[in-house]
Amino acid sequence: MTAQLISQGAVALIFEAGEKFVPSDTAAIIDGLLTGAGLEPWPEAVVEMFDGGGAILIIARPAPQRGTAVSTDFEDIIRAARACPDGASSALYLLDGHYVLDMTLPLGTHWHDMDEFCLEGAGGYAARAREHGRALIERGAADKLRKIFK
Repeated sequence: MTAQLISQGAVALIFEAGEKFVPSDTAAIIDGLLTGAGLEPWPEAVVEMFDGGGAILIIARPAPQRGTAVSTDFEDIIRAARACPDGASSALYLLDGHYVLDMTLPLGTHWHDMDEFCLEGAGGYAARAREHGRALIERGAADKLRKIFK
């Protein structure tokens, strides 16, 4: 295995033809390379794998941080939208009388205050809202809510 790139924003590896590659070891390899380079391991990664002529190229990047604020109180959602960082993708849904603000930060960025406004494990609720809820604002919800409710 040859590491072509190790940075906080991406890791690129090449396994030459004939080299042993175990896909389930990928996370440990990436964490080890980041740590060995004095960088912070990512909480989650997006990994792409390309096979060409027997060699395998792996490109890994930190997964975008996601957060979901769920409340029957619209004021809670406004507070979460105000705290949502600029550049975050967001959508607002209504599901079973609950407002669901689903947010995704740009790849490689982290918002440490997200826990204050977002429910742990609410990703399933957000997925249900995307599938079965009524979309109130489909793009840029946090930005629009901040503009409307200054």
